[in-house]
Amino acid sequence: MKNLHLVLTIITLSYVSNVLAEDASSSFSGPYVSLGLGNQYNVIDKENVRAVTGAPSFDQPNASKHDYFGQIQAGYGIDFYDKFNVALNAFYDFGGEKVNDIKATFYQDTVKQRLQNTAGIFIAPGYYVNDQTLVFLKAGWVRADKEYSRYYQVPNINVNINDSVDGYLWGVGIKHLVSTKLFIGADLTRYSYGSSSSIANLSDLEVKVSSKSEQTNALISVGYMF
Repeated sequence: MKNLHLVLTIITLSYVSNVLAEDASSSFSGPYVSLGLGNQYNVIDKENVRAVTGAPSFDQPNASKHDYFGQIQAGYGIDFYDKFNVALNAFYDFGGEKVNDIKATFYQDTVKQRLQNTAGIFIAPGYYVNDQTLVFLKAGWVRADKEYSRYYQVPNINVNINDSVDGYLWGVGIKHLVSTKLFIGADLTRYSYGSSSSIANLSDLEVKVSSKSEQTNALISVGYMF
């Protein structure tokens, strides 16, 4: 009887182990890369443009703009507790050089601002809906190059100021494995940058621009698991 119990116990444990092994999701465990195309909705608010010498300060109304962009991403995912996954990712946004392009004109001066070369890192905890589909949240840090361009119309002189601005991001997404290694994904992400300001000097005129920027990105991507 004891031997029978032992045999039944071994069979039961073997069955449970096989079931757990079958239920364990490993579709998005390991390194991967992806390439995506998306649309950005960009908003600049709390903008102030002023000439320190010889002109009053004024607030520019909020500006917004849609633009297309591309993104390359690399990451590494780890499965745990059968149905969960957590991934660490790094990304770079390219294209869309007129992102957040606005004008602030006073007297004979025009000041333009744009954000470009956006890059960052984020962590993405996820849950397997099934063996091939993962839904996830994302939160992290983002950095972009900020360019202010001041155009003085008479004479025609172009003054550029390059700066950078940091912020944070959060969003949601989904990935689906369409073959052993290939997957497709979609996500919605919000970038929120901190306030920053820059100053351009030309002769006796000083132009200062202060602003805060936000972006909402919708992205569709194709990726490969290694």
